[in-house]
Amino acid sequence: MLVNPGNEKVHLDSTDPPHGPLSLAINPEESKVHTCSSIEAPCGISAIQNLEPSVRNTFVITSVDGTALGKPLLYGQNFALRTTEGFAGQLYLASDHKTFLKNAKKSRLQEINLTNQYSYLTHWQVLYIDPQFRMEYEGYPVHANANIIFDHCKTNQCLAVFSNYVLWTPYGKEYEVAVHTLLDSHKAERDVNHWLLVTGSPSGETTIVNKPGS
Repeated sequence: MLVNPGNEKVHLDSTDPPHGPLSLAINPEESKVHTCSSIEAPCGISAIQNLEPSVRNTFVITSVDGTALGKPLLYGQNFALRTTEGFAGQLYLASDHKTFLKNAKKSRLQEINLTNQYSYLTHWQVLYIDPQFRMEYEGYPVHANANIIFDHCKTNQCLAVFSNYVLWTPYGKEYEVAVHTLLDSHKAERDVNHWLLVTGSPSGETTIVNKPGS
């Protein structure tokens, strides 16, 4: 799972209210949930309060550079994030530069969705949380359950959750997710850009890479 740890502090220039931890989740159209055997692309993404693993909030880290199955994910390494097999449809998390017609519904920022087409738009990388030490940590293993920055490779913008933009879905009250970097006065990403990779790694220490289709 990809979990935003929450926002307990309110920045003076922020409109985001405080919130608890939220997990990244599939947000399918209600009509398709009841009529399709699996989720179809394109499909939306939202942030939910449920932190228990489920079909909606479980994703698979997928190699894009030939990294062997079971090898640790490294800071600065490109990878793809896809949904699980079966009902979730093995779709890829994707984004691209926003346009007048293509942007997040409420914030109008860079949109994120799920696609069945693998491309550079589906490439992401994990950055070390502290920008002052980011270069030094590049190439080192990403530890599970540690604060990270989730960066989109093509646009160099970071995954963000916005608790001030509420989405009412078939599952209840959820929050908008977009790809947009917000910096504080120290030029560090704000907590809306902070994430935890909560993994099913046997060791529970490092984040594990899977091959496409595995």
